[in-house]
Amino acid sequence: MYSTQLLVKKLKLKDLRNINSNLELAKVDFSETENIYTSNYWDGAISGIIKYQNRLFWFEMIQENEDWKAGDWHRRFAIVKLSIEQTEKEFQVHEDFQRYVGTHFDGKPLKSPPKLEEGKIDEFYEKHGEYVKSKPFEDNEVIAWMEN
Repeated sequence: MYSTQLLVKKLKLKDLRNINSNLELAKVDFSETENIYTSNYWDGAISGIIKYQNRLFWFEMIQENEDWKAGDWHRRFAIVKLSIEQTEKEFQVHEDFQRYVGTHFDGKPLKSPPKLEEGKIDEFYEKHGEYVKSKPFEDNEVIAWMEN
């Protein structure tokens, strides 16, 4: 006897960069998410941690419509699953960001930030620079997308 199983392809973050069609994934209304903090920012959020359906996820921009006509500009974001270890690492790095750089990218923090240590921005980038530049979630599964 042969067993037949439906093979469902899990899309990874690296598979979705600059794709115009996201038909294989559910679209989430941006208002259903809660920004915990922004990790990368350029004229708006590019990546960070959100809460969606009472779970924490990474969000990352996968496409930007650069047509600046009224109403046409948007950013499309992937909602990415994180392992427990990845989530813990992200919060450790973000806590150091709060400590050495500031809380200006916090949305709704899950706990009180550490006290800011003035004049120590360089310490954050010395400690976490390689990690911040890396793309640690490229092979993680994307569960949905949203647009803002």
